[in-house]
Amino acid sequence: MLLEEEAPMLVIILDIDHLKISNDSYGYIKGDNYIQKVANVIQTVISCSKFS
Repeated sequence: MLLEEEAPMLVIILDIDHLKISNDSYGYIKGDNYIQKVANVIQTVISCSKFS
């Protein structure tokens, strides 16, 4: 279990502005691509910070 190993853990909760509008206008595939781009930016920032 994660707690038994004392491994670090980071939880991020966020709201992507206007995602519903994007999904409604351009479709869910474009919305999924948008979510992936946001996740990639977060991953890059975290890997370059003290959290890594």
